Amino acid sequence: MLVVYVAVGAMAAASIPPPRMAGQGAGPGAMGAILAAVISSFAGMIINVVRVLVNPQENVTINLPLALIQQLRDAGIPLEFFVGVGGTVVFYSLCCGVWVFVSAILGAIGGALYPSFMRE
Repeated sequence: MLVVYVAVGAMAAASIPPPRMAGQGAGPGAMGAILAAVISSFAGMIINVVRVLVNPQENVTINLPLALIQQLRDAGIPLEFFVGVGGTVVFYSLCCGVWVFVSAILGAIGGALYPSFMRE
């Protein structure tokens, strides 16, 4: 997935009219990759919310270490929070923020590299 953000940044930089400079491609590359990350994260969130709604008996807390489960109980956080739709939406919202930041960096790198390799 990380390579996709670099490729999206390079494709966005290809839309810049010649002569292309490396600095000119970074901005459109970052914006293109941010758009791709938001769409990807939103689609993943919808897919997983539907998955949780279709199979509510699925217990995702089994994958958590026992020490972490005990710490969550001690902190007063109910484990049901991680199983339902609310937990899925919160988890994907946090992941979306991280991926948007990472994709902006990778898209800017791809957007800056494309003009430097494709001189006209």
